[in-house]
Amino acid sequence: MRRQRANTFVGIADFLLALNNVIFILFIFAIMAMATKIPSEAGVQIKAEYIITAEWDLAHDCDVDLWVRDPLGNVVYFLQKESGSMHLDHDSRGSPSDVERLPDGTVIKPKAYSETVTLRGLIPGEYTVNLYLYGVKTATGESYAAGEHYEVPVHVRIVKLNPSVVTKFDQEPTLEQVRQELTVTRFTLGSDGGWLGTDSTPMSLQRQ
Repeated sequence: MRRQRANTFVGIADFLLALNNVIFILFIFAIMAMATKIPSEAGVQIKAEYIITAEWDLAHDCDVDLWVRDPLGNVVYFLQKESGSMHLDHDSRGSPSDVERLPDGTVIKPKAYSETVTLRGLIPGEYTVNLYLYGVKTATGESYAAGEHYEVPVHVRIVKLNPSVVTKFDQEPTLEQVRQELTVTRFTLGSDGGWLGTDSTPMSLQRQ
């Protein structure tokens, strides 16, 4: 009887040792798999950052979209908030998305409607920044038709964050009709993340 218990104990110990080895091997494979998913495009510098903001006044309760394309052809916008090393923080649709009403009836409004794209890694080459007036509603809740006249000034800024905060681009173009796409600027970054200049030639990102 004692011999049977001893054999049982040895069997359990061997099983636990084998299970431990399997878990260790699976852990190693998991680490290797994660390592292969780390982006390794040449020229990417993870430490440097830019932010691109589009801001419009609360008087214009409308849906303005910020679109940005990087040198590799990645595009971020309201349907794709992450692409490459870019990230869109929020899809502002005006008051439907940005105005909150508390249980006591208090209305909380932002200082302005805005969208922001962050460049978390820098890829040398040309970036395109576009605005798109997706939609506008009347005071009675009816939607403006595509192509209908509506003017909304949008303040666009491009700010370099590192090693110090410096505004590189600051303009206020005006969208003039519903479903209009407007190229604000096409700016180029060097291999060190430095600002090399801008180009105003239009480029549609809707057809990319």
